[in-house]
Amino acid sequence: MPKAIHDRGLLRPIDIERLQRVFDEVCRRREVPPQTQEAREIALTLLALYEGGMTDEDALLSATAFPRPEQRSA
Repeated sequence: MPKAIHDRGLLRPIDIERLQRVFDEVCRRREVPPQTQEAREIALTLLALYEGGMTDEDALLSATAFPRPEQRSA
């Protein structure tokens, strides 16, 4: 019997909905437009955390909602 899609490591609709809520809130808090490179990095970080087992929305939000430190040029 073939495995279900989510059993093959793909996200289920409920997972995507959860990640979208957190992504939207993180972008709002950090004042990051969703189409920017910084937003893409937020999304990749959320996916990595989620795939690593952090699935609680509050934990994901806490881990990613802080503002990014300004990079200093050398």
